[in-house]
Amino acid sequence: MLNTVLSRADDADESAQLNPVEFMDVSHLLLDMCRPVECSPDELIESDQAVGSLNQGDELCAWWTHLLTCAVHWAAGEKAKAKQRYTFVRTCPKALLADNLALALGNAFCCRKLCTDDQNNKKYQSFVWVHCTKAQRALRQLDSKSSGPRAALTESVKLLAYDWMLGSLSDVWQDQIVASRPYWTQPAAAPLAELYYQTLEDYRLMAQDRESTFCKLALFEAAGRMLTGANPIPTWQSLLRCSRMCRDGSGRVVVTSDRRRIDALLQLHDSIARP
Repeated sequence: MLNTVLSRADDADESAQLNPVEFMDVSHLLLDMCRPVECSPDELIESDQAVGSLNQGDELCAWWTHLLTCAVHWAAGEKAKAKQRYTFVRTCPKALLADNLALALGNAFCCRKLCTDDQNNKKYQSFVWVHCTKAQRALRQLDSKSSGPRAALTESVKLLAYDWMLGSLSDVWQDQIVASRPYWTQPAAAPLAELYYQTLEDYRLMAQDRESTFCKLALFEAAGRMLTGANPIPTWQSLLRCSRMCRDGSGRVVVTSDRRRIDALLQLHDSIARP
């Protein structure tokens, strides 16, 4: 069932025909299985006071469910609903602090949360860097020999972590550039570009043979070109192809957040599109 919730994090858009009732049924069922008898699923979602009660139920399953449900809300552009989960995600069970998969996604989650809610904090870029570095380290320490259901879940979680990391690093660069100047004259600082490309290479190794990640990979590669100030014409053309795939359904699993990201990057090419 966690796999079902996780799959919705990639499918949360109109073309995937996400059924909110079906999704919330799965989410509530998982929370119902995790909760102590005296705590209802709605209380777990809506009440901060319920956090302590997770220790009486299956706190590991509850933590994963809240984090992945938050991912679905982010992907669908539902920031307010995602915020309802933050308290539970922050209350990470001690057992997960030694789990590289949980550490990787937890740190990637922090990157995304910072870029989503905390851009007014002057230090948010530094925090994104720290969490992204920690997530990358945890991902590289994962055992690649797992098999069966755990292998499928691990792979999906890793893809989601890379998605959040790359999107966040791109956001940091976009926040640094001066809007009145062409972006290609403002490449990212070497450490940021290096971390981005290291993460992109790891993501590419996982995603390059997957039809479901084709458009995401093309998007992140185009963003990487922008970070380094590469020739903007091929980059613009690549983003236009991504946009067409996103809008006509030929690129599978393109979520609402990806559409917004593509549009934001295309806007940086306005001087090319409308000379």
